[in-house]
Amino acid sequence: MAETSTLAQIHDSYILTPSIVNQFSVSFSRLWIPLGSDSASGGYPAKAGLTGLPAGLESLAFPDISFAGNNAPVSWNGTNSHVYNEAQNTMTFRTT
Repeated sequence: MAETSTLAQIHDSYILTPSIVNQFSVSFSRLWIPLGSDSASGGYPAKAGLTGLPAGLESLAFPDISFAGNNAPVSWNGTNSHVYNEAQNTMTFRTT
């Protein structure tokens, strides 16, 4: 999965008089960032005997693990198996 970007812009100018110009522009940009998991293709939840997981990516990647309590390991970062898609959208309007 690769990041993709999409850009679009519309720009229009109106000459009202020889000394007055009206300009309008609108632009849109989107950065699509799919985040995957190294464990998603291994079927590890089923191999570990985990059942009842929702269909889709949640049932393919091994779930995050965290510990709590007085004797919890402090250096354990979990499995980092977050699987989701992120989209960063920006829209700009401009008139002069």
